Amino acid sequence: MAETNVLEQNSKIMSRLTRENIKRINFFSAFLSLFFPILFILLYNNYNGLSRSFLLGVLVASEVLCILFFAATTYMVKLQNLTPAPYIHYSFWLFYFIIGLVLTHYDFTRGSALIGYCIFLAILSFLPVLPALEYTVLMLCQLILLLITCLQASMPVSQVVMLLFLNATFYILSRYLSKIQYRYFSVAQRLSTTLRNAEEDPLTGLFNRRGLDKRMNVILPYCIRNKSLVALIILDIDNFKRYNDSFGHPAGDVCIQTIADILRDTARRSTDIIARIGGEEFLVFVHGTSEMDPILLAEKIRATVESRRLKHSPTLGANAVVTVSLGVASAIPTGKNSFDDLYSEADKALYLAKKNGRNAVISGGHIYNHKTSKAE
Repeated sequence: MAETNVLEQNSKIMSRLTRENIKRINFFSAFLSLFFPILFILLYNNYNGLSRSFLLGVLVASEVLCILFFAATTYMVKLQNLTPAPYIHYSFWLFYFIIGLVLTHYDFTRGSALIGYCIFLAILSFLPVLPALEYTVLMLCQLILLLITCLQASMPVSQVVMLLFLNATFYILSRYLSKIQYRYFSVAQRLSTTLRNAEEDPLTGLFNRRGLDKRMNVILPYCIRNKSLVALIILDIDNFKRYNDSFGHPAGDVCIQTIADILRDTARRSTDIIARIGGEEFLVFVHGTSEMDPILLAEKIRATVESRRLKHSPTLGANAVVTVSLGVASAIPTGKNSFDDLYSEADKALYLAKKNGRNAVISGGHIYNHKTSKAE
């Protein structure tokens, strides 16, 4: 289990790094698509004839590729589809470096060209953060291309050494930045997991009381301002102690998880909030409905649980099945104590459902579709 959690954490961290890389490529693609036309204007007078035509061809090809990279990354971000991300990473990284070499190839010994090359290297340091091995391989490819360019340009040894030093410096900088980013995402992921676990019931994945209270602090003021009807459904698994005594606690946990799954499948509106507030006790919060809707939802939950025909303790009879009792309360909230008052009313309704034979829905003292069962 621990190894599975570690692998899951690493997977989430790498997914966040991938999304960050896609955003970087998207930004630099947009930046370069604006930069290349300006660069052509600045370098136009430095070249003539075939060199000028070659420069124009390189910049036009680069502009087209930048637009394609921008369109691809925008599409990926919009659809949240990161499958082609590694290929985009490598392609853009190599494309960017090769373009940098080509643009400085003809006049490498000029100060302006060296400054331009340094700028390219600096931006490369922030381009997609790759795993160490893959990044090292790409840097070696970069080094080979650089040496070939230096030989063709007949550069002096001192200048070649300086360029190699620049490459090594930016390589170290890039690895350092990538480690910082990885640590940042690791801490952020652990913090996110810790906060989520603090608000979730570990057995069912539903909100616990802390998670419920946090959401009530946000939703109730909204409902008060808009005078929106809110409702609480509190339900309890009938005779659950006998279930545990007969089948054991592991089976009881499975039963609780089954009820939680039924609640998820039944209370499916995005605004519905489901929480486990006790051992076998659950709460469903709904708002923005009519007064009858929560009662119908509660009856649907009751009927669904009963229809599952989950075998109950033999002490309740040979044909006994798992059922739930539900108390429903609804009102238009008016103040800070509205939730507590509503909870108290729903809890009293649940008590009446238990007292009147279980497997029932009670709201406002009325029993809806009551099904009698053997008392505890």
